[in-house]
Amino acid sequence: MIDLQIDTLQKKHVIQWDIQSEYCHHGIPLSNGIFGALVWFQDNRIMVTINRTDYWDHRGGTEWTEDIKYETLKKHLQAGDFETAKNMFRPMYVNGKEKRPTRLPMGRFELCLNEGAKIHSAELNLSEAEASIIVKSGETFQTIQVSILMDTPILAVVGGSEVIAKINIRPSFEFSKVLDYFKQFDIIPGETVEEGSSKGWIQELPSDPACAVWSEWNSGQLYITSVYGDTGEKALQHAKDTVNLFKFERFHKALFSSKQIWKALWDKSANISIPADNGIESIYYLGIYKLLGNSMPGKTAPSLQGPWAEEYRIPPWSCDYHFNINVQECLWPAYGANLLECLDPLFTMIDSWKQRLALNAKYFVGIEDGYMLNHSTDDRATPTGGMWTGTIDHANTSWVGQMMWQKYSYSMDEDYLLHEVYPFLKR
Repeated sequence: MIDLQIDTLQKKHVIQWDIQSEYCHHGIPLSNGIFGALVWFQDNRIMVTINRTDYWDHRGGTEWTEDIKYETLKKHLQAGDFETAKNMFRPMYVNGKEKRPTRLPMGRFELCLNEGAKIHSAELNLSEAEASIIVKSGETFQTIQVSILMDTPILAVVGGSEVIAKINIRPSFEFSKVLDYFKQFDIIPGETVEEGSSKGWIQELPSDPACAVWSEWNSGQLYITSVYGDTGEKALQHAKDTVNLFKFERFHKALFSSKQIWKALWDKSANISIPADNGIESIYYLGIYKLLGNSMPGKTAPSLQGPWAEEYRIPPWSCDYHFNINVQECLWPAYGANLLECLDPLFTMIDSWKQRLALNAKYFVGIEDGYMLNHSTDDRATPTGGMWTGTIDHANTSWVGQMMWQKYSYSMDEDYLLHEVYPFLKR
């Protein structure tokens, strides 16, 4: 349950959060558009599940070939030969199993409280994208604040030195469902690293950059980052350097700048008041907050879970881009809320795919001036597979065109209409 309190003069939106949570998706969402966290509570522990929107195992999927033609497919289907039709779309196999591109889980941190300390309450300040947790120990209360920097993948937990007894790490490769996937598809589980009060882990991948997660706990402040490198060793050094660069004074200066960016976005967004229905009003403000965290201007387009993928399993449906309605639904609020810049990450990504979309259309229907977007893809426009009928769902391209047209209809930007919308719709 959530309870929204609004100061309409200052546009401060505060949600009181339920501290009875069963798993990560019950948690408080934090994000800078790429690096995200879910802050949740269990057995007197503050759990921080982290992920990144660009953390992929890109292997696999379905590649369009010149053999995948509409007329050939039509012939097989009319003849009732569905198996041959399906086999036109050749997936990649690893160890005899179909391999699809997928986002990967990352892991979580567990902040274990002292014996006798108890989580009293928690809230999310939407206007500043900051979570606050009140911990009661004896007759005293201590506030723990959790924030993510806007332009750097750093999460900070500030406060709690008197009530946090220890910090545990749970990399995703410690969970059985993740290990099963790793075993099936030849990913060697990573390794944990610990140096005094600093700890983290490294995960190398067969075809993608290595990922390192690193944290430092010092003077009541915990800094967590997740970055990449060509090797596990380079990724770890990159992570250590990132934390060292931004902790303490420099972090707080960067956090002030991050809060100013959030304030500017809220100042631009449509402000509503529904005195008769606090629940509907809360849905609106929390929805706009999630829209911003999921499709931050200048960052990554929203996939199925954006930056908030769980840690204990491979995300369902590969946490990919579903263009049959899911991507669209994530972004619909941007129009009425006056946040048209939140559409740009999607359109920028699709713009980088145009050569591939043109080739899809050429192979499938034999035209030189078309675009064809698949039902579900990774962030490189590779069809993730698993459902060959979705691969040829041409309505997805039209739906994106409609979204572009709607952006024009809300902005009345004729230059955008002429140079972006019309050429895309024409193709």
